[in-house]
Amino acid sequence: MNLQNFKVSNEKIAALSAFLVLSLLLITKNFSVAIVCLLLLVSIYSIIKERNNIKWDKQDTLVVICLSAYLLSNAPLFVIDDWNFRYFKGASRIILCIPIYIFLKHCISIKKIYASPVIWGATVGSLGAFLIASYQFFIEEVGRAGGFLFSINFGYLASLLAVLCIALLKLKRHRWLLILSIILASSATLMTLTRGAIIVIPIALLLYFIFEYKALGLRKITIIVVTCLSALTLIYHSSTTFQNRISFTIKEAHNILTGHVSSAVSSGGRLMLWKASVEAIKVSPITGLTYSERESLNKDLYKKGIVNSWTTTVQRGHAHSQYFEQLASGGILGVIALACMLLIPLIYFFRHRNRSNAAYVGVFFVLAVSICCLTEAPLQQNLISTFYGFMLALFFAVTQQEIKNHKEVDNGQIRSQG
Repeated sequence: MNLQNFKVSNEKIAALSAFLVLSLLLITKNFSVAIVCLLLLVSIYSIIKERNNIKWDKQDTLVVICLSAYLLSNAPLFVIDDWNFRYFKGASRIILCIPIYIFLKHCISIKKIYASPVIWGATVGSLGAFLIASYQFFIEEVGRAGGFLFSINFGYLASLLAVLCIALLKLKRHRWLLILSIILASSATLMTLTRGAIIVIPIALLLYFIFEYKALGLRKITIIVVTCLSALTLIYHSSTTFQNRISFTIKEAHNILTGHVSSAVSSGGRLMLWKASVEAIKVSPITGLTYSERESLNKDLYKKGIVNSWTTTVQRGHAHSQYFEQLASGGILGVIALACMLLIPLIYFFRHRNRSNAAYVGVFFVLAVSICCLTEAPLQQNLISTFYGFMLALFFAVTQQEIKNHKEVDNGQIRSQG
């Protein structure tokens, strides 16, 4: 096979992978992870085959830092805690996406595989998520839909599909299909009753309105807002499940505001775990504490009356927040890793959003993940960390190729004018 045919084959594989990762995300059990693993093997083979044609630059170094920081920050505790691989559970999935990024950027023409596979993948994934959530919620009456995952993780991923579809409207392709997908993915998210995931969608819509205010106009924005509020009102009045969830949320907020934190079972429990995480970084500011050390610390904090008894029962002292988890088991290194995983990609995509559609979508995606990380530690979960690493690799690669193409067009116009 000559080099040109080899690249064409790789483009087809990459396009199919992008479609399958999104479409299989919630309708199968970890099939998306399998697709990423297969693409990883293809990427490594292609990189070896074309190693002489790969020209490394500063952008590549930045991406490698972003994708490897999580694992590197956990390395000290991995050694201290008798080589406990649990510290690498989510981090290893992200760092393994580095070869995929190099493959996408240097070994193929990304513009041929980006838009349509991602749009159709998000559409099929949204439809699948809606069907599964509807079956569990209405037929099985499980209370909170969760698909093949825990309801919280299902909710996060469903909301990420909705956010991707919102941002992809920028491409002005298959717009009605994307609007339908937003409705389906948002409905699936609502059926999980996961508050940390549900709140992501209106924030993404607000960001879209801000970015596209001139294109949409006040009239369209008003119609969309009124339609969404009307739909939510109808859902609330027709479902006792949603009414109970909102009542539960209001009751928890009241307990927290009146000082009865322990009575707020969900939110109050998280606040206690976050308080314990802050105490953990005080004990070991550089690397944080091991899981067993955090469990012991939480028991000591309970004896001192700083946290409640429930906090002592949480395995590994899990903080139920990616941010506080990184503080407690990561320390300053964990904070640096968070900046590399979330803040730097967000700033990078935001800076280039006007020159690259991929960067524009990347802003929404990273921001959505960052919000999800507040009330849970999703990047510790196998499927979510793999998905996040893959999408980062894709967005970084496409952004850099689009910026390069943009510069070539500008230079060509300057030469023609000269």
